[in-house]
Amino acid sequence: MPPKPFPSQYRVGIDICEIERFSRIIHQRDHSTFLRWGSKIFSRLEWPLFLWKIRQYRAGHNDTHHQHFASWLAGRWAAKEAAIKAHENRRLRRTHVSIIPQPPGVPPHHLGSSKPWILIDPPKRPVVMDGTIANRRGLGAAIASFRRERTSFAPNSEFPSSTTSPEYTKTSHGDELYTRQHLVEEDERRRADLSISHDGRYATAVCIALDETFAENLQPILDNGEGAPIHEPIWGDMGFEYSEAQPGSPESISYPGS
Repeated sequence: MPPKPFPSQYRVGIDICEIERFSRIIHQRDHSTFLRWGSKIFSRLEWPLFLWKIRQYRAGHNDTHHQHFASWLAGRWAAKEAAIKAHENRRLRRTHVSIIPQPPGVPPHHLGSSKPWILIDPPKRPVVMDGTIANRRGLGAAIASFRRERTSFAPNSEFPSSTTSPEYTKTSHGDELYTRQHLVEEDERRRADLSISHDGRYATAVCIALDETFAENLQPILDNGEGAPIHEPIWGDMGFEYSEAQPGSPESISYPGS
């Protein structure tokens, strides 16, 4: 007989990475390609703090600032990898995991410095749109850049026979559509528990999270251009804070319930 399953939906993920790896990334990329790299790692909630860290590094630009920035990046990377490992029933991306400073006024659960919060996006149906709607929604910059995420749909037979929603009617001719994640409301994210540590050349992280089972292969929603956008913007999209001229500080982060 097989062994009894683990009697809890809570899972543990752990990761370790070498800080020097991120030191090389800082050295080898110019500012534009470094932002592009960061957009694959950091979510919309984390982006202001990421920019703030870049400004701190560039203002000091010495060995100490470089080491601190590389250590911070390594810790964030390890934390996201640990969170992904703690969710065995989901295919999380790093941008589905947000690590933010603890909101002001929240009492810490332990003595000493407060731990950052780790927030996990819920599974959401992808949002697809054709090129005309994508440009109208401000995805034009992203379409022409490295984040060119496209998918094509064959005739309606690819969708389940039970699907009768008119939102799929435009895909019947195999139109090429651009994909984004569905917009996540702040109160939809779930907190997990996180610990990040640094020791010498390495950064480590441990994440404990509730690993719920969700339906696979969520059917996409077709954006026909009516109403407000329903997608999460990525780097280069309208609505994504990425310009150096825009404010980016820990105080500008939108917290759940704030």
